[in-house]
Amino acid sequence: MPETAFDPDRVREAQNGDEQARNGLLRRLEPILRGYFIKRIGAETDVDDLVQNTLVRIHESLDDLKKPGSLKSFAMKAALFELQDYYRGRYDMKESLRDPDLPLGRSTEPEDRSAHVDVEKALEALTPKGAFETMKEALSALLILLWFFGL
Repeated sequence: MPETAFDPDRVREAQNGDEQARNGLLRRLEPILRGYFIKRIGAETDVDDLVQNTLVRIHESLDDLKKPGSLKSFAMKAALFELQDYYRGRYDMKESLRDPDLPLGRSTEPEDRSAHVDVEKALEALTPKGAFETMKEALSALLILLWFFGL
């Protein structure tokens, strides 16, 4: 009888620490997972990441598999969880792409000054005199508009 791709004995060997057996199972799962993701989201660049993340998930939780004969079902459930995270917007790559030598929160872009607030100007507007000046300017603009439109 020919050996199946997911022979329960081979799965047990992988669960018992045989790295060669584990790697062989993961290699055989890769094209199945790739086809699953391509069929659902197309040939996007995210397919590679989804496949890799699913294989990592399977690798890390293979010891939790109770029925070694149901490895494919176990793998497809892991793929489904990855796909759900992807569609719900909770998907992120497991691999960090930032340079660890750069400080966090820094950008190479010039600093955006539009978000800065002039504290002195803001506090001045909050004083009674500042509030009066702001209202006076708004009223002047309103009167000019009323005069312009003949109202």
